[in-house]
Amino acid sequence: MRAVIFDMDGVLLDSCADHEAAWKSIWEDFHIQDEFDFSSMSGMDTDEIAEMLHQKFGVDAEAIAARKHEHERNLKVNYMQGAEELISTLKARFILGLGTSSPTQSLKAYDAKLGFLANFKEYVNSELVERAKPAPDIYREVARRLDVPPEECCVIEDSGNGIKAAKAAGMKCIAIMNNYLSVKDMQLADAAVENLSEITIDMIEKLR
Repeated sequence: MRAVIFDMDGVLLDSCADHEAAWKSIWEDFHIQDEFDFSSMSGMDTDEIAEMLHQKFGVDAEAIAARKHEHERNLKVNYMQGAEELISTLKARFILGLGTSSPTQSLKAYDAKLGFLANFKEYVNSELVERAKPAPDIYREVARRLDVPPEECCVIEDSGNGIKAAKAAGMKCIAIMNNYLSVKDMQLADAAVENLSEITIDMIEKLR
């Protein structure tokens, strides 16, 4: 393995619970007549979710996206437990990249608070590719910018959509188990851990 690519929400940043609460509020305020299932949306692009809801329920996609983007700008982000230590360990051996569905405005706002982008040689979000997760475009573009073949990349993910994207890109994937990740999606990954502290250089090397 030559490169490790991090997902952002739920892997690098402890933000999934806040995103879930924001979507649940939107579900209620826009009277969306469907069972709320955050796991099906986790890892996806906000604008794509809003358009999907418009197509299915006729709700205002622009209004939904605007509400969610406002939430993202005001999110009080912190690192996931063990994230800083893992980055420090891995960047001594691997090239690091970041692949996220979050919009640029949110990405820059989070970075202004924590300064994490300096740890990554390249980062790609959904605005820089044609298709967001679960399509492989984001991770393929990170690999291209890193100049590393997909088969030499390992992705760290926490969502079913993200794992599907990593595997479709031809990469190895370590899944972070959580309440949103189904057993079926977790089994698509090459390895699964309960938290970031379990990930080691040796574990990644053995995924070849």
